[in-house]
Amino acid sequence: MQTLIRIIHDYGISFNELILGDRHLRYPLYLLYHGYLLPAQQKHLNINRSIFDTKDFFCNYIYGVNREFRHKAFEVFNTYKKVMSPGTGNNNMPEHPLVLTQPEKIAFQKKCKFSIAFDSVRMPGFVTEKILHAFAAKTIPIYFGDPHIDEQFNKKSFIDVADYDFDLERVLEKIIEIDQNDDLYLDMLQQPAFVHEDFIDLKRKEFENFIYNIFDQDNKDAFRRSTIAAPKAHEERLKEYNRLSKSRVYGLLKRFFDYI
Repeated sequence: MQTLIRIIHDYGISFNELILGDRHLRYPLYLLYHGYLLPAQQKHLNINRSIFDTKDFFCNYIYGVNREFRHKAFEVFNTYKKVMSPGTGNNNMPEHPLVLTQPEKIAFQKKCKFSIAFDSVRMPGFVTEKILHAFAAKTIPIYFGDPHIDEQFNKKSFIDVADYDFDLERVLEKIIEIDQNDDLYLDMLQQPAFVHEDFIDLKRKEFENFIYNIFDQDNKDAFRRSTIAAPKAHEERLKEYNRLSKSRVYGLLKRFFDYI
């Protein structure tokens, strides 16, 4: 990704942790889930013992695809108490309507004390909506994913399996400790989700500044990519492809091959 932006593009926005001066902005994927940012940011407010009256279930697992490690977590945690799975992956609630949409997911998670919030891969910068949804639902996330998650989210507010060397039996021991101690559970729920109270506003300001920096410059000063050697040749190939794609002959050929 870093090489692509350096060679092909002047600027780039992604969830990757890249160092390219003012040419790249890391904008976490979960920040695109606007409807759940404020609930997650405020999840620790007005938490008291009455929250236990809303918790009908121990833990939830809501996924459409069963990745190997999170499937294993589902099995290990089930040895303690039933992990409710109303989605299409590992469904063990045939009597319950399938949970398919984000609002349905949040509504169900609110009934659970814990949520399995495992991202698909462990990669720096890659944080999806899974931990955000769990926070928005006022449940404790059990997280797997970004090794730098503590730079964004408050480690006192969730369980990170990396802290237990990815040993799910040890993770379960911690879950049991919290589950069986109401004071510990409340203490975690009362912790803010983000490392900074104004984390979301700061990220939005970074995005705004990034865009303004590009367009506040004169055109000639805004260019960043190289215009010599391989980058220049690649740019010329892209221009030629763009020219051909707009030509009448290309359009006729494309329709012909689509037809056959």
